[in-house]
Amino acid sequence: QYKHDRLETAPEDCQNVVDHFLKTKRGPDYMFASAATQMLRSLGYEAQLVLGFYADSRDFDSQSRQSIINSENLHFWTEVHVGQNVWIPIEPTPGYQDPKNWLTWQEYLSMAWTSFWSWVQSNWSVLLSVAIGLTFLYRLRHRIIDIGSFALWRICWFGTSRRRIIWTIRILEFRARMAGQQRPDSKTLSKWYLALAEGEPSLHMNCGPLEQVIALADQAFYGPALTVSNQTVPGQMGMYTACFKLLSSWTSRKMKRSKRDLDPKSIIGK
Repeated sequence: QYKHDRLETAPEDCQNVVDHFLKTKRGPDYMFASAATQMLRSLGYEAQLVLGFYADSRDFDSQSRQSIINSENLHFWTEVHVGQNVWIPIEPTPGYQDPKNWLTWQEYLSMAWTSFWSWVQSNWSVLLSVAIGLTFLYRLRHRIIDIGSFALWRICWFGTSRRRIIWTIRILEFRARMAGQQRPDSKTLSKWYLALAEGEPSLHMNCGPLEQVIALADQAFYGPALTVSNQTVPGQMGMYTACFKLLSSWTSRKMKRSKRDLDPKSIIGK
């Protein structure tokens, strides 16, 4: 265990004072500080040996609120550079109190900003690629939504006729929600989407598949169980064709472009 000894000195013929100190494990404060500084530098840190006054808490005068300082308070310690002209003091000598927090919040903020900016500069190419990629994905978000939802619709096209119709409506409702045209619970499918079609010519041209699928959806939601017959619903292929045309034409991109006033109050009774 190392021991602080003010009177301990290295021999006159000693060629490496720090090495002698590390072997004897005793010496004055400047030896502790010198050894700590040299070790930190060997690890790649920027460190310096500092001489100043040590204010012992035992010498604090509560009345004057000051500490008594004299020549005996001269003391060596080590400081490490952390950037932005900020040096962190460390106390390597046994028997001395560790330094208290010395950084202000402005210095903390400055150090954080410096570290962040340094990281940005060293990774600018990656950040630029990510930014370009995110911008590209954002501009194509509706196309991605339409392709993904259509693929999901095809994968899950199974089960009863009722289930297939309900699944198609769910895909349509999802696209409308992604386009910012979510249907209020108080509005029927027919009223909402026909009003939406009036604000976009490409949707208005494809109202046929919409009306056909909505009629099937009304029966699926509110009527008796669907039966696959020519009298009640189209055949399986006919139903598939109607749903296929609906989701091929009623994309989130087109619904996003609709300029129709879709305030629920404006489409009541339509």
